[in-house]
Amino acid sequence: MVGLLILLLKILGILVLATYVIFRLNLDGMTLRLLEPVVHKLCGHDKKW
Repeated sequence: MVGLLILLLKILGILVLATYVIFRLNLDGMTLRLLEPVVHKLCGHDKKW
């Protein structure tokens, strides 16, 4: 149970960091649109938990 919690926290930290980097670099809308399907796919898998 603790291992799962640590894993979730790591994933959350990576997502937050990635989001921060994307906004910090101010990437254009095209790049964000390319990433959208990946994000939706990841969120879809996370709903099982």
